[in-house]
Amino acid sequence: MQNDDWGRDPGVRHLRQVFAAVEQTSEGLLAAWEVDRFDLRLRRWRQRALELFQRAWALAGSRGRAVGPQEAAWLYGRSLAAVLAAEGRAVEAAPAELLGPDWTAEVVREAGS
Repeated sequence: MQNDDWGRDPGVRHLRQVFAAVEQTSEGLLAAWEVDRFDLRLRRWRQRALELFQRAWALAGSRGRAVGPQEAAWLYGRSLAAVLAAEGRAVEAAPAELLGPDWTAEVVREAGS
């Protein structure tokens, strides 16, 4: 087994934590919204959510918001919710802890306009 030299890099560790938090939030939201894991639209929705998330993450950072793994997960959750809502899916049933505080909704809304 090879050593994970990349895993020692703090930047890589941080991104791994971000990816894990985003994936956990995504899975939780899709389950709450009863989206089938094999829905053919899911790939398109995730791609659009990723693009929105990236703009929102940059916007939050430019406003001085510290965006750690939890904040990134909230921004991604809000981004995914925005994409699904635009597609006509009901997203009200999402657990609040997966979407985070109100500032995340504001940032994602602005990133999408």
